[in-house]
Amino acid sequence: MQTNEIKVALVTGANTGVGFQIAKALAENGYHVFVGSRDLEKGKDAANQIGGEAHAIQLDITDNNSIRNAVGKIENEFGYLTLLVNNAAISNAGIPGRTMWEILSAQKASVTSIAEMRQVWETNVFGTLAITQALLPLLRNAKQSRIVTVSSSLGSLTLNADPDNAFRSGFDAVYGASKTALNGVFLSLANELENTNVKVHLVSPGFTATALNNFVKVQIRWKKAHLSRYAWHWRKIYPMEALRDRLPIAQNKAVKCRGRITQRKTCSYKLQVFL
Repeated sequence: MQTNEIKVALVTGANTGVGFQIAKALAENGYHVFVGSRDLEKGKDAANQIGGEAHAIQLDITDNNSIRNAVGKIENEFGYLTLLVNNAAISNAGIPGRTMWEILSAQKASVTSIAEMRQVWETNVFGTLAITQALLPLLRNAKQSRIVTVSSSLGSLTLNADPDNAFRSGFDAVYGASKTALNGVFLSLANELENTNVKVHLVSPGFTATALNNFVKVQIRWKKAHLSRYAWHWRKIYPMEALRDRLPIAQNKAVKCRGRITQRKTCSYKLQVFL
């Protein structure tokens, strides 16, 4: 078992978005960070931006050869791994250039492409488990290690089974259900490893504007209200007219705002939204 104090982390899908920010935060906190990226050059650019002990590593979690090469590199350099952050994921594999709302509509269980569903699940579920299995020996070699898998509340069966949940209409068979499967797989792994030096965590970063959702800039924070189970405090990004075009507002739910709507005002809405 490794007792070296150097903290070594691998973040998959770290050349952009949430993965990039995770890698940056780890480097700032003293980790030697492997910045996983399918495109090595993009990984190098990201590592240069992060600085510190951030180093690019070519990694496609759907490619067994890529996984073996990445694991071999970490093993040769350190012989152990302190932290694995499973961040790499895709939201769709269909026609490029579609809006987020078009993608979600096309991913409903009754109409979705099975080929697209397989491709998304190959990354989000099978590839994520594949890289985790391959790295388990190195994680076991560390004194204490962690597996942190980025999931989503969109994959929650409990929330999506609740008829009062304003988010449930956004639960789809491709991306959303892949996160449900991911939750199940890694809960199984957490149970299996609970009495070992490897601890398993599932986290949700919330709705963020990244390449995963075509950089949709929607910011939502939950706010308790005695009138409604789902009342939202909304920081204005778009004019109200634009919001009505972008968001599928339930016909039986009123849209209410206190005061004049401006770019700098905050308003309370009762909305049915897709995440």
